[in-house]
Amino acid sequence: MFGGYDWKSEHLKEFTDYISLKFKSSEEAFRFLSGFSSKSLDFTRFKEVIHELFGNRFHSSDVEKIWSNISGGKGKLELA
Repeated sequence: MFGGYDWKSEHLKEFTDYISLKFKSSEEAFRFLSGFSSKSLDFTRFKEVIHELFGNRFHSSDVEKIWSNISGGKGKLELA
């Protein structure tokens, strides 16, 4: 029944929908995710924030896939 269901894209959509609803802009979201005092976001901080926002909703492998998708495979993201 769920053979064609793409969990990876659905998790990413759930994450991005939540961020879009919670924050007024992508810059505001980035500042929150990075901890306000940093202009960069790494995977360690990202995992912490995902846990704060979603509790145990996502497995570690799900968080890794979301990170990989939004970071483009980079080790960290920088605020321009």
